[in-house]
Amino acid sequence: MAIDDVALCFEGGGMRASYTGAFSKAILEAGLRFPYVCGISAGSSLTYNHVARDWRRSRLQFVESAEDPQFGGVGHWLHGDGYFNSDYLYEGCIEDGSVAFDWATFCANPAEAASQSFGAKSGRSYRWHKEDLPDAVSMADHARASSTLPVMMNPISLAGEPMYDGGLGEGAGLPHVIALADGWEHLVLIATRPAGYRKEPTSEFSKRAFSRLYHEWPRVREALITRNERYNEAQDQLEELERQGRALVIRPDAMPVKNSTLKVAELEQAWALGEEQAARELDRIIDFCG
Repeated sequence: MAIDDVALCFEGGGMRASYTGAFSKAILEAGLRFPYVCGISAGSSLTYNHVARDWRRSRLQFVESAEDPQFGGVGHWLHGDGYFNSDYLYEGCIEDGSVAFDWATFCANPAEAASQSFGAKSGRSYRWHKEDLPDAVSMADHARASSTLPVMMNPISLAGEPMYDGGLGEGAGLPHVIALADGWEHLVLIATRPAGYRKEPTSEFSKRAFSRLYHEWPRVREALITRNERYNEAQDQLEELERQGRALVIRPDAMPVKNSTLKVAELEQAWALGEEQAARELDRIIDFCG
């Protein structure tokens, strides 16, 4: 089923993508072909895999590989590689072939693929599209740029400045802002937070910690401190789009894992629960897309 006028958006959330990746599988297996796919943070990896029509790569990334010694953990963090070992998770696993990417299918798919990252020096939200990706390694670089969680991951430089998680920028992690900026009027958004979720105010302890950790990067510090307010505003905007009939937001029945979960058994359970919900939601997605 070709869809002409609806964008597909994947929210981020680290290893919570073990749940939402199952929706990519359901959509692909149902033959629903969206003309535009976007995502922020872990949602950028789901986006690129989805446009490559490869849900199995998402399962490999967010479920099966989690206990690989190269994946991450406290040992990597103490060694200076980050809690998530970015050098391996993005460019490295493509270069050594352990988590291959179907570049040919990605390029042949007419669907657009878009992501967002946050410039540490400028505080600018960078939006990336297919035309910015000359090869599979570049794709991995841009997925990493969109996904670099402060403190937990080491940043990569693009466009002349270090890049951090796109969730620090516009929309504060909710990817509908990318689709709206690119002119899409209707969208299906696969969320990683349950209905009614709002972020709590940033604690004074966290504000002091961010100020110490990012004293050289005031734009990063300010984005972290204000993210809760901006995220809640973006949620309000998204709910207004739902009321207008312009958005279908699929929120998880429950989210059994955290953004930092690395236990394969727990991630497998999250994927299975995501599959169950995706099967129930598929008719709603088809009806919304007309």
